[in-house]
Amino acid sequence: MTKGRACLWPFACAFYARPGVKDRLLDLQDRHGADVPLLLAVLWLASGGAALGGSRVQRLRAISTPVQLGVIRPLRASRTALKSLFTAAADPMPQAVRLRKTVLAVELDAERFVLELMEREAEAWFAEPLEDGARAEDALSAAVGSQDCEVRRALQDLLRAAHDLHIPF
Repeated sequence: MTKGRACLWPFACAFYARPGVKDRLLDLQDRHGADVPLLLAVLWLASGGAALGGSRVQRLRAISTPVQLGVIRPLRASRTALKSLFTAAADPMPQAVRLRKTVLAVELDAERFVLELMEREAEAWFAEPLEDGARAEDALSAAVGSQDCEVRRALQDLLRAAHDLHIPF
């Protein structure tokens, strides 16, 4: 981490806790297949003025995708199955509730891990000039893989919220 610059994980936690952000991110994840850690990394970079472009988003995607597909999504599926099978019952089994919480904790650890990997890849980008034609909105759209108007509006709202977050860069 660069001296004085907020790490990606604290940024992600503070940003996710902002009103409306969690719902927007989960909607993009559930309805559009967005990779939330990738979006958080791009938002962190954009809000800190880092140089962004499609090739850089692809570098971050190359880090995130294997962890998403091999670890995070299977954990999320397991957690969701536990919730629907056992913990949503009128009398949930305490063991199922504990197991679901444990799976959630491991899922969060995996998300933190991938955020740390992306941070290591990208932290030098803050010191580089912005690439020609590179815009944060375009980088976010590339991260989601959609040019849909509804998605772009949600991404613009998230970008505004990230810029409003007062974490030192």
